[in-house]
Amino acid sequence: MSISRLHMPHIAAAFGVLGLVVPTISQAAPAKLATGSSVQYPAGPGSPTGSLVVGPDGNLWYPYLSSGTAGASAGISSLSPNTGKVVQSFPLSATSFPPPYLGPSDLIAGPDGNLWFLQDEGPNGAGLVARMTLAGAVTTFALPTGPQPTSLVSGPDGNLWAGFDGGTSVARITPEGVITMVPAPDGAFAPSALVVGTDGNLWFTTSGATGAMVGTMTTAGSGSVFPVPGGSPNSLWTVVGALGNGPDGNVWAVVGLTDPTGTQVGSPTALSISPLGIMTTVATAPTFNCWTALSACNLITGPDGRAWFAGGGGVIRVGTNGLVSAFAAPIAGGTATGRDLVSGPDRNIWFASGGWGTIGRMATGSGTAIPVPSKTVLGCCSTGSAVPGSVTRGKKVPVTFLPGASASGKTLVTLTHGSTVFKIWSGSVTPGAAKSVSATVPKSFPKGKATMLVQPPKAAGKASVQVTVWGN
Repeated sequence: MSISRLHMPHIAAAFGVLGLVVPTISQAAPAKLATGSSVQYPAGPGSPTGSLVVGPDGNLWYPYLSSGTAGASAGISSLSPNTGKVVQSFPLSATSFPPPYLGPSDLIAGPDGNLWFLQDEGPNGAGLVARMTLAGAVTTFALPTGPQPTSLVSGPDGNLWAGFDGGTSVARITPEGVITMVPAPDGAFAPSALVVGTDGNLWFTTSGATGAMVGTMTTAGSGSVFPVPGGSPNSLWTVVGALGNGPDGNVWAVVGLTDPTGTQVGSPTALSISPLGIMTTVATAPTFNCWTALSACNLITGPDGRAWFAGGGGVIRVGTNGLVSAFAAPIAGGTATGRDLVSGPDRNIWFASGGWGTIGRMATGSGTAIPVPSKTVLGCCSTGSAVPGSVTRGKKVPVTFLPGASASGKTLVTLTHGSTVFKIWSGSVTPGAAKSVSATVPKSFPKGKATMLVQPPKAAGKASVQVTVWGN
């Protein structure tokens, strides 16, 4: 899903290339590629504009523009991942989408077996949400006049949800086209870049006193908003360049700082955000330059169990161990801009090459899981604590935590997977003094996602972090 136009920057083209590349446009059926290698397929009749999605038919669908204007020059096409050839193309009627509509965006596969997309900045100041069958029949529904729609997702409740570049509400859209505005929690302004998390809630970006914030809400409208660390009033401003589901089961965000002139300060950071709003640093690297231009930048978990980011000049891969790799996507005459990544049915990464008229395919490799180093908790209630990002059955797991100034009595540290609870440690702590403990994880403990919980006597001080359990 593409990031909101207000939050959809783009990874700079001038990053180091760490993988093999294949500088070609192919007319042939997809062939096996080395990890990080890419190949481009003609996308005609126009240039894909992002929002690449796997449709109900297993093909890759994307909007296109055949000129710089919308109307009759805009349309939606599909491409087969098996042959690399365009299957269908449907021009959009200038009658249904008269200028100044900018062309379709945020194309998704809906819960009803149809495709859905957005159109913004229409002649009456209102955006549209549109439904299209796989045969090309389009039905449009008018959104409220005011803020323009910027993101669209298929929600966990069987409805569609849209975010906006202003206001304090999101839109719930039934498959029949009934639209209801739902207030975002805490009066969040411009809730956009919507993502459905693995916890079944909606996640979004918003703005606060020091810049970007990340929020979460149920489909009933209840939820919370979490400040992104690092900003300060009248000085540094935090920016979110990508939001999506990470490989550790949490929502990930690429964030950074700008000064009052909008100039980047320092290196961007990839954060993992737990359902409780606890933010942990996964990696920091200049290649996460996700907000230097108003173009698509998105984040997905690939079939190899790593996070993949779209950006100028290619694609960036980040493992849960924090290892960053950059892969260029060359094409005849220049370098493609990776936009709107999607994990294809062939276990490759596919992306729209904005401005080049092609759809790109990039190999992910086998994706061997790598244990994760310690993470530092940045937010919530346990600043200074550290837990491992992954643990291995039959081996010791180290945990360091920092009790609050008012902590007293016994503290409990556990590892939980479903109904299985392993007690790592319990005992007394000294307020404000770091405590390091460890225990050997039983070989019988279930593999997969688990929760590390540091529970002091006062429930308000608990810290919960998602970890991955490995082992034979």
